[in-house]
Amino acid sequence: MAYFNLPFGVRIADDSPIDGDRYIAATTVVRDALVTSGRAKAGQQVFVEADQTLYILKGNTNADWEEVGSGTGGDANYIHTQSTPLMQWSITHNLGKRPAVQIANSAGALVEAEVTHIDDNSVTVDFNVSMTGVAIIN
Repeated sequence: MAYFNLPFGVRIADDSPIDGDRYIAATTVVRDALVTSGRAKAGQQVFVEADQTLYILKGNTNADWEEVGSGTGGDANYIHTQSTPLMQWSITHNLGKRPAVQIANSAGALVEAEVTHIDDNSVTVDFNVSMTGVAIIN
């Protein structure tokens, strides 16, 4: 099994993140509600499903959200959306490295899968059943 090294977690609606720093939000409005409700802190990481982007809170206001990989010196990442259910996803990420891979099903729950690095630019992800969802690759 391969595990994703970049923090990632559960839906905000669940209100019980894996470790307090990782969420999946449907939209940036839901992401921003973490700050206005006082639940977010610097270092908070949120994957927004609507724009398929991972954000990190660099300060303590909604203006302080930054896309992961968008700043200078940030590590590149790739989001793969699998809308057709398949037992094997073939993903070309073109990151030029053998990245960490995290999988979330279409309901936003993290799932285990067998990840095989074909080369520095592509992976396959194998499941026991056909799946849809997203692969966060970093």
